[in-house]
Amino acid sequence: LALNGGDDYELCFTAAQQHQESISQVAKQLGVALTRVGKIVSAESEPGVFDADGEALLPESYQHFR
Repeated sequence: LALNGGDDYELCFTAAQQHQESISQVAKQLGVALTRVGKIVSAESEPGVFDADGEALLPESYQHFR
């Protein structure tokens, strides 16, 4: 149970665009699958999470005491 039970985890990280090829090569050498899920850009307004069309996905965070 200690070796294979419980939750599964994946790592999420950011890297500069210029490193994409070298990161892909290392992942291939290690047999690790990578999935690009987005990009970080400078915000002109409030930060948020947006889809490819610029629509907000998470307009606000959960309010515990609402």
